[in-house]
Amino acid sequence: MASDQVKTTFLSTFLKVLSVLSAVATLISFIRTYWLLGVHLAVFTILTWLAIWAYRRTVHRVAPGLVYGSEEPFLRGLNWDHVTQVSIIAHTGRSLYTAFDAFIRKERLSLPAASVRVLTRSASSETRDRSRQIGVTSDEVATRRGNGLNIEHRFYHTLPWLRGYLIECDNKERKALIGFYRWSQAWTSEAAPFYVPVEDSEEQRDPLLELCHSWFEHHWGETDLHTIVFDFDDTLFRTMSIQVEAWASAIEARLKSKRLSANDLEAESVRPVAHDPVEFRKVLRNVFVTYEAAKDIMSFLLPNLSQDERDKLDADRFEERVRLTESAQPFTGVLEAIERLKSNYHLAIVSATSEKMISDALDRKHIRKHFSVVLGKLSDAPEIEKVSSKACLLLKLSNLTGVSFDRMVFVGDNQSDHLAARQVGIPFVESRVAAIEAGLSSFVRYDPGEKPTFFSSYTDDSLKTRLEEILSSIKIKRLTEQ
Repeated sequence: MASDQVKTTFLSTFLKVLSVLSAVATLISFIRTYWLLGVHLAVFTILTWLAIWAYRRTVHRVAPGLVYGSEEPFLRGLNWDHVTQVSIIAHTGRSLYTAFDAFIRKERLSLPAASVRVLTRSASSETRDRSRQIGVTSDEVATRRGNGLNIEHRFYHTLPWLRGYLIECDNKERKALIGFYRWSQAWTSEAAPFYVPVEDSEEQRDPLLELCHSWFEHHWGETDLHTIVFDFDDTLFRTMSIQVEAWASAIEARLKSKRLSANDLEAESVRPVAHDPVEFRKVLRNVFVTYEAAKDIMSFLLPNLSQDERDKLDADRFEERVRLTESAQPFTGVLEAIERLKSNYHLAIVSATSEKMISDALDRKHIRKHFSVVLGKLSDAPEIEKVSSKACLLLKLSNLTGVSFDRMVFVGDNQSDHLAARQVGIPFVESRVAAIEAGLSSFVRYDPGEKPTFFSSYTDDSLKTRLEEILSSIKIKRLTEQ
């Protein structure tokens, strides 16, 4: 019995050892067959984890706090009971405004204590498809306004680079979801796929948030009518007599020095009075009113003079004009009108006169600071065939300020001002102050059936009334388009 038990134990142990040896042999055979695949898998796994680690390190080092995805989590995280103002900066509004509108519908928010401001690019500055989308946004805003939401929609002209939500709360805290636009490979602008969430308090303002608010407030403006553009000569300052005197002095000096003869002058009206200072100036004034631009006046007065001699005479005239303009005075009521207007509108000047001459005149009356931009004769604006120089300056002004023409008005006194406004498509308000002082009703020649918008004095509220009428017409036009 003992011998049988020993035999059984030995056999069992032998079988176990044989089983282990078989398993080891099988494993060795598998490794020899598939070891290369195993090595590849191990290397791939290691490299993948290294790539993920490096990516996370790079994102957090370059731009910590970036948020990818939709706008809804940000909107959902706000305490809407404390929100007083929502400012939406968008290109067309297709993403940002639509997301906001969908959210307040879904949450059934009426926002009774909040005002909503939607700023998109002007449709006139965009392609057809994007213009249509801006129109859709306008329609949706109008619908929301009709349903009782305190909401407005305005426009900017500058190239879009900033987008997002700026939120202001009743405790002076501010929260924002700020995004940007980038250029695609197809050379069209598109929204970058991330946002930067920012918030601050009244005690500690965030620099990025301050920058975004300044950009928004500049383009938003106080009213739909953003910028009033003034002509300078005989619109703000009385300069007709100065310009006529500069022409007369320059011509008389050349006649006296024999560098010019009476025969060089226009024969019918100018030559007979060339030696009568009083009558000569009367004729020059009529020529000045009729032709306005210096080159046209020169061509009429001295039709046969060489270009070289014209240039020399014009330099003498301009030098005398600069000297005389030092005594130029604004029309009665202009300074007070500027003080009233600057609180509601951005002010600018576009003129055929030298920028330095204009700025010096404004500085003498301490009102240069009220005009954000002054563009004059020596401004580097593109020359466009069949487009007036003032119209080119208006184009430059829009590019400089980012304000679209549908939010501007041009205040001028003569035909060239009226033509410039018409060429770029902005409302024109005629100042008849200088014309009335000259004994005329107007310096502007309107087309038959054209209804002029004008005022005759700065001492009353007529200019303010005309601007309010234009502002009202802008609002009506937008409502009609919507």
